[in-house]
Amino acid sequence: MNARSGSAGYMTAVILVVTLVFLGFARPAASQDYPAKAISMVIGMDPGGVVDAASRVLSEEAKKVLGQDILVENKPGASHMVAGGYVVSSKPDGYVVWGSTDAPFIRVPHMMKLKFDPIKETTPIIFYGIFTHFVVVPADSPFKTLKDM
Repeated sequence: MNARSGSAGYMTAVILVVTLVFLGFARPAASQDYPAKAISMVIGMDPGGVVDAASRVLSEEAKKVLGQDILVENKPGASHMVAGGYVVSSKPDGYVVWGSTDAPFIRVPHMMKLKFDPIKETTPIIFYGIFTHFVVVPADSPFKTLKDM
């Protein structure tokens, strides 16, 4: 796999997942007037990263279904907790949502004291990506496996 085919394959997978998610996105009769305005998706990463890119793909696909813009708003810091804190303190009307990795839910609570409990104070509504991470070495490195190190 080279960088070009991996990147294209990744974006194809993201678009497929997003499309499948929103094909099943049902709108109950009680909320026919939602959304009446743009939705802000707050993410805890800088622009240009994988979470930002996936969130922007999601926002474009969601606009086709919801009929409103989803504006990606970057609020990096504290392993997504700055973004999460902003969303948790916002009015719970569905117009400010949090796009995040699993860090605030799995790792961060074990690393620092939190100002809010992401497990108790948020509700996941969709899953929109799988972000795989690798440990790599230069191709001419003598290390070919983790055991070699």
